[in-house]
Amino acid sequence: MKLYWIEGLYIVKEGTGRSKYSAAKPYSQSFWANSPQEAVQMALDDVSGTRWLEGPTVSETSEEKRMRALGAPELPGFEALPDKKTKKK
Repeated sequence: MKLYWIEGLYIVKEGTGRSKYSAAKPYSQSFWANSPQEAVQMALDDVSGTRWLEGPTVSETSEEKRMRALGAPELPGFEALPDKKTKKK
């Protein structure tokens, strides 16, 4: 089994009439699966009763890892914590 990341945008169906859909919500979830198709099916089952605006797309790395590999800047306060074993001089 491999770890697959499923990402996309979806909207939840609510009520009836003209405004029967809510605002778009991001979706990012990892699944252990035997194939990408199985991971997509798991994601579709996870948010059943919704309508996908974008995706679902499959990747083997998370968005965070892809952005770090590209050297994208990090938001202040989200940097890695210093190692407790190292002593300050």
